[in-house]
Amino acid sequence: MLPQTATEVSDTWFEALSMIQCMGMWLTKHAASMAGKDEVRESDAKECLQCLRQAGGMFQYVKEESARLSGANEVEGSDFDPKVMETYVLTATAEAQEVIVARAIEQKHDAGLISSLAAVTASIFSKADQCLNNLPDEQFARWRRYLQLKHHFYLAYAYAFLGQKQLSEDKCGEAVRACKQGIAEYGVA
Repeated sequence: MLPQTATEVSDTWFEALSMIQCMGMWLTKHAASMAGKDEVRESDAKECLQCLRQAGGMFQYVKEESARLSGANEVEGSDFDPKVMETYVLTATAEAQEVIVARAIEQKHDAGLISSLAAVTASIFSKADQCLNNLPDEQFARWRRYLQLKHHFYLAYAYAFLGQKQLSEDKCGEAVRACKQGIAEYGVA
């Protein structure tokens, strides 16, 4: 992420953690390619979810073990920066949540449950964005915009399904308010 900063680390832990991190990134890309198909079967969704969970675990492991590196985790904005590592973990977790939300919608679960899942997903994307808050915009602006887009998108889902739940409970005024808030969040997205 940092084009002007070159860091050389001759360390077996650096090599091992770099390989684990690359594998985690590959798993997220593989999950995205599976989810991007025109027709996603249930087996594809399960594999996508498994890939994202494994990637999140790999990123978490690298984050915990990066203290073994001799100074590489102290370079602000590097892949081993604790804030960047936490963002990787949260992004993988939130993207796994996306699969769960999509499956809940597809299987026509209760609107209140879908609203709660979407709200949690939005919250995780927001936390990931906050991790990158103090890093240079030149390198991190696109990533932050992606996280913000997802945050607002899932808030829109949460409000829309909350409105649906309230409408089914004959709470029309609250349902209209929730749907208006959902439309506002979708507009921001």
